[in-house]
Amino acid sequence: MSQELLTGTGTPAAPSLGVDLASELHFTPALPLRGDIHQTPQSLVIEGVASRGGQATVFKARTPGGMLVAVKAFERGEECELEWRTLETFSNFRVLPQAFASGTVSVPSSFGACEKSCIVEEWLEGDTLAKKLRRMGRKMMVEEALSTLSPIVSFLATAETELREGVVHRDVKPSNILVDSTGSARLIDFGIAQTSRGRAHLGWGTQGFSSPESCFPTGDDVCQGSDAYSLAATLLALLAGEGKPPAYGVVAQSDGVLRYDPAWTDERERAAHEQSGAPFPGFIENGRELGIYLAEDALNDFSHDAETAAFLEEDIAETLRSTYGVEESPSAIGKAACAALDAFDAKLRATLGACLALDISRRPTTSQLQNALPRDKASYRHELHLLGLNAALGGGRILVQDAPSFEGGTLAQALDDFNSGRYVQAVGVFERLARQGCVSALYYLAICARDNLGGNSIAYSEADVMLFMGEAAAKGSVVAQFFLGCALYSGFYVAQGAVHHVEENRELGLSYIRKSAASDETRQKEGFPPAKAWLRENGFA
Repeated sequence: MSQELLTGTGTPAAPSLGVDLASELHFTPALPLRGDIHQTPQSLVIEGVASRGGQATVFKARTPGGMLVAVKAFERGEECELEWRTLETFSNFRVLPQAFASGTVSVPSSFGACEKSCIVEEWLEGDTLAKKLRRMGRKMMVEEALSTLSPIVSFLATAETELREGVVHRDVKPSNILVDSTGSARLIDFGIAQTSRGRAHLGWGTQGFSSPESCFPTGDDVCQGSDAYSLAATLLALLAGEGKPPAYGVVAQSDGVLRYDPAWTDERERAAHEQSGAPFPGFIENGRELGIYLAEDALNDFSHDAETAAFLEEDIAETLRSTYGVEESPSAIGKAACAALDAFDAKLRATLGACLALDISRRPTTSQLQNALPRDKASYRHELHLLGLNAALGGGRILVQDAPSFEGGTLAQALDDFNSGRYVQAVGVFERLARQGCVSALYYLAICARDNLGGNSIAYSEADVMLFMGEAAAKGSVVAQFFLGCALYSGFYVAQGAVHHVEENRELGLSYIRKSAASDETRQKEGFPPAKAWLRENGFA
């Protein structure tokens, strides 16, 4: 399959659409060009029609030099101009197709030639996520869905926030994301994108995937948070496996389950459409009644691959043994792994529920959504690792995922907050960075847990203290190594003004104290002075 539904705004075109496929497109370039496209007008040989939609028709064509290209002919020149600017602005992002040229094209038809604004871009071989789901005949595992969408989330977060004029896509959905021949996800349509300073084309998008303010607008502003809605709806559709949108009115309940708000009905959706500033031309009447949307039981039914579960059990067992000197039974390890997966799914449901809020003022932006999700396989596995260890050690707070942290900020900013006494702000960032494996964040989170910094709203257990110290120690923090070593050697430690007991393991504790005290000239590392002093005082120097 090659670029099915490339515009994402229609259905796969009939083979010809009234066009003689042996004919040519007469292309006249207007803007700087790259690749096998010349400055002068030329004829591109049509090989097929990929798709036709409300905003554009996409042709598969070949240049005089023989290169395959996609020619996207727009119905409106301003949409062509916006998409060209977007492709040019983000040309260093591989998630978008490479744009070669912009100009006009004379499109042949049974009614005669018609001049349209167009973009000539790279031809992508692959399947859209919509077709991939149909072909697989099953839902995606959590791991595959997250890894597939991760580059899309990262790109849209950048597009939305990191430019003077942010770009909001407004129509993210499975049929607008193509997995190319290398397995990379590509965002293949910007037909109704809008800058944050521009006026929106009201009432465009895809009902159920596009945000409610995009499909049923009451004003003309482009809103940050619209793409977070579409990304959450797309992710939920992939996890459900039916390719349907979840539809409006999805809320996260206090019990960690996603449900439909019973007040949001077909009638309310029709009323929103009628009261909209620009009635949505693609409005679906009685979508719930017709089964167009996901069934409620599909909203919470997530699956993980067997490889992840096997990795997690082995990882938890090895870390307990090597870091804490604890041997657990296979059944206890399996229980901890299941608790980790359940906790992650609870966080994921809470994240999706927050992004699908009808009220945009309560919805996170795409950048905040990116902060809440693991960015790659390594950070995903590390988060499961922390959750699993926490369950095995009997910890508390890190398993409370009802309100996912959307906190942004860097480690430097968090340290500034920490040193200024703004512990609550610092902890949110430390937690996010700790889930990604940041050693310094793990250590400072351990300090916050040990000294009960952050107030009653951030209450850690004594197991949390050991978990964070142990992780920081295992990753090379000399201060954490000394703390953990002393605790294991003596069988107790002081936290939050009280003495806490751990399983005594003098041999393992001494090994951590020696690691803390060791110097390494090649890494320009000096041994931790308190660890050296402890070794001298206890006759181990």
